[in-house]
Amino acid sequence: MNEQVMRNCEMIVKNSLEATNSYKWDNRQSQVTFGAAYDKGIVTSEQINAVKRLIERNTGTFSILKEGKIRLAVNAEIMKSTDPEQALTDIKNIYETLKRKFSSGSATALAALMIHSLNKDADEMLDKMYAIYKKMDSRHYFLNSSENLAIVAMMASSHKDIDEIVNESENIYKTINPYFSKSEAFVIANILSAYDDPFDWKCKAAVQISKDLKAARIKLNYYGAASMIAPLAIISLSIDNKVIVNEIREADNYLSTQKPIGGFFGVGTTIRNLLAASAVARAYTDNSEDSLIEKIAVLACIRASQADDANTAYIATM
Repeated sequence: MNEQVMRNCEMIVKNSLEATNSYKWDNRQSQVTFGAAYDKGIVTSEQINAVKRLIERNTGTFSILKEGKIRLAVNAEIMKSTDPEQALTDIKNIYETLKRKFSSGSATALAALMIHSLNKDADEMLDKMYAIYKKMDSRHYFLNSSENLAIVAMMASSHKDIDEIVNESENIYKTINPYFSKSEAFVIANILSAYDDPFDWKCKAAVQISKDLKAARIKLNYYGAASMIAPLAIISLSIDNKVIVNEIREADNYLSTQKPIGGFFGVGTTIRNLLAASAVARAYTDNSEDSLIEKIAVLACIRASQADDANTAYIATM
């Protein structure tokens, strides 16, 4: 395994374990969200708790930033700042800005985290995000939803204008749709449209890396994990697919032996595959793309946590 991939895996494992000590009552997928979200080194539960207390002191009782599906992602984002209190204030302000045109909730909060991590001005982003979202909604009402807002923020951060990025996303979707489910193709196309690489290259790369991952029995097709196909496709334009797939397989094998990710009480195959893919993707991209990869992994972990809660609730009613 590549040395950087190994370091990334160790960081994900150790930070996830520390998060379980700080957020004992959250479910496993939610705790591992912290490991997916924090990529600046290995931290202690004491450091996590310090930011946890900061969030408690500076947000209201029912603040969305304390909501179980997102609070570990918020904690991780704030911890990256040299001024955690200011970072929290910025995220709160961005969230309030987005609420002018989007509904409140965890999806909007995740979009706020995306905008903060990309160091974008929320007031400047808002109108562009809303226009992109509405155009996508008019074309794909049953595929588009508020769960897509963080990806919409990613699209809006591009230098491309509204029509350009929406049209490119639509054309990518039509091209790759035969090879994916509709929901997978939609998410992958939206993310790929934010990258500047040539259209044909992106489409072919997404289809091929997906085929190679499936052949290796690496699953990235549930809980929004298919979104990781997009950055892997971009990486595959310069790195051989065999190298990428082998690295992900080795990373996954390592993670499968490590608590709290692996084992009977771990996060399951799909999220483990996703974490392995994010460890590899980070190792083969420059710093400017790290935050996008990290947010994609976080989104998938949060969706898994939501699905886990829904399944638990359903079983309880039987």
